[in-house]
Parts: sequence; C-alpha cells; structure tokens
Amino acid sequence: MHRLVVLLVLLACKGGSSPGVEQKQEGRDRTTVVTTPNGDKVTLEEKKDGTTSLRDNHGASQTATPGKLPDGFPLPVYEGATVEGGIKVNDKQFVATLHTKAAPKLVTDYYAAVLAKRGFETQRTESNDGEHDASMLGGEKDRVQVMVNASRETGAAQTDVSISYGESR
Repeated sequence: MHRLVVLLVLLACKGGSSPGVEQKQEGRDRTTVVTTPNGDKVTLEEKKDGTTSLRDNHGASQTATPGKLPDGFPLPVYEGATVEGGIKVNDKQFVATLHTKAAPKLVTDYYAAVLAKRGFETQRTESNDGEHDASMLGGEKDRVQVMVNASRETGAAQTDVSISYGESR
C-alpha cells in the first residue's frame, strides 16, 4: 500500500514542484492527503480491515475491498464461490474476483440465467487451448454492461472468476 502513496506523490508532482502531503493515523486506520501544485487533492484512506479508498476533490472515487464484495455489488455470488475481493469506482462500476471449484462453463451458465431474468441480452464465448479452459459471458441492457470471465488451468482444482458490471458512458 505504501507503493500507492508513493505513486500518488509522483503523479501529483507536475513540472518538478513538490506537492503537500498530510498523513493522519487513528489506530490502524490511516489517511493520506496529497495536494498537487495546482491545488487538487487526492485522499487515500487505508482501513484496518484492508479496505482502501481513493478519491479526489472532483468527485472521482475508487474503493478496494479484499475478501469481500464492494458495497452495492449488484450481482449474487456463485454458490460455493469464495470472494477474493472487489473494487467500486464512482458508485457506478464494480469489479469482483471469485474462486470456485465449478467448471468455467457452469459459472457462466449461472450468470447467463441471472442476467436473462434481469432482461440482459448476453453472448458467450468458450475456449480450451489445452492449457486453459475458459468461458466468457457478456451482457448488456440499457446502458449497463456486464462481463464474466471464468478460467481454469488444465488439471487445476480452482476456477478464477472475474466479474465487471457498470454503466457505459
């Protein structure tokens, strides 16, 4: 996480000027505010539960939640899957990473049914190159797009699942 703070400071340094950096710590929670030479502020909050939030003074925000879905994640978790973590961007876009013992196609079958019940049109692509078995599902309804990628290395016991859900511009 300290690398992220260093990155924020480097990004804030435009034209060689030094930004202002303020840090506040309460228990295991830490807040870092970087002020750029032009007065913009970027705030990084690191919570004791591992949640990390990044926001700027223009309203952009991003929250990463290890081991759980971000607040407001709009889709159910595949039964028996373990949540690795998630990210929420500006309350309109979500990404989640899951692990399951189920085959990739079973995972995308499940999400295809969930999305169909919600009125999404979906398309699916399957592949197996001998090293990986993968199933990809895309869905769209109004201005919302969903992508589910499920893949497993040949011989592995675990399928890695990535779900993105968000409004398009």
